[in-house]
Amino acid sequence: MGIKEIMKPKYDGIRLNVSIISDVHFDKKHPTPEVLYERTGAGFKDMQASESPVDLMAIPGDTTSHGNEENWNMFVETLQIARPAKDILVNIGNHDTWGEDDVYGRYYRMCELTTGHRPDKVYFTRVFGGYTFICIGSEKDVGCGAYISDEQIAFLDEELKKA
Repeated sequence: MGIKEIMKPKYDGIRLNVSIISDVHFDKKHPTPEVLYERTGAGFKDMQASESPVDLMAIPGDTTSHGNEENWNMFVETLQIARPAKDILVNIGNHDTWGEDDVYGRYYRMCELTTGHRPDKVYFTRVFGGYTFICIGSEKDVGCGAYISDEQIAFLDEELKKA
């Protein structure tokens, strides 16, 4: 028996194949923004070419360095290089809250454009393959930290009980 047969993963019984990529920090003002496209695009292509198809690509935050239009557009353009999974989940990170006006409205629109789901708050629940994903996020720009309201904590408590 060859090494390939020994090392080949077994995919029987996989209920949900999730790839997670975080802190991409797309930024048009980066000294070499093309590197962000190339490296992230290569990662998306790798996910797309996985032996076991990726059901969900989750981005837990910091898709952008600053949540402006041109940085979010970099993410959209990179998805055009390769669609890494059937479904995509984009959560807001603290860097995504940095920037000029309407960073939250822009995040909601970009979620709808790239995932087909438009949250109405930075915290929400989605179900993929029978698994519950609970997303929480900063409700206002507080620099390197995150602002989580009492309402959001109550939401999280309730969702954890349900899940």
